[in-house]
Amino acid sequence: MVFEIRKINLNQISKLDLNIIYGNIIDNAIESCSQCEKRSIKIETAQINDRYQMIKITNSCHAVNVEDDKFKSMNQDSEFHGYGLANIQKTVEKYGGYINFSFHDDKQVFQTILWFDKEFKKEL
Repeated sequence: MVFEIRKINLNQISKLDLNIIYGNIIDNAIESCSQCEKRSIKIETAQINDRYQMIKITNSCHAVNVEDDKFKSMNQDSEFHGYGLANIQKTVEKYGGYINFSFHDDKQVFQTILWFDKEFKKEL
């Protein structure tokens, strides 16, 4: 694992929701890497233009399962898997954030990028 952590402020996100985001992303990255010969996970954080907070996770991945333009679990026991990406997306959107999932076949990597507006105030 490689970390490029720059200071960001995610105080507007509850600890439980940060756990949902990071836990699912890292779990998915480890699951994907376990099926690769060359294993790598890179986690980056950065502040962009003094307004946006970015989290980017890039992990080795040899293939993806896409159905209806959405990434789906490749786990054999799909009854208990496949909720991670949806939970991440739902949680990110709860805080006015944006998320992008992408697979780069030429590099054999899966990338997740999350953006949060530092100025966003969650309505109670």
